[in-house]
Amino acid sequence: MKVFVSYSRKDEAIAHLLSYILTTKGVMVLIDRKMETGEHFDEQLQRFIQEADAILLLVTNNSQQSTWVQQELGFAIAKSKKYGQSY
Repeated sequence: MKVFVSYSRKDEAIAHLLSYILTTKGVMVLIDRKMETGEHFDEQLQRFIQEADAILLLVTNNSQQSTWVQQELGFAIAKSKKYGQSY
């Protein structure tokens, strides 16, 4: 299973911990730190979301105010991706 983790940069430590935990359980995590240089950030995010089986949205005060998180969620919904929320 591939899971895209959507989070605010202000919550990076929590997101990377969740990523690590999921990885130890055999989940392939798609997260921005795995992006390749040379490709546009927004295009890579869309590709990660497209490839993901599910989206994990880390819901915090920071993420609720993040334009990027809102865009990622909107794209995921438009692509009919399953998503879960982590508080």
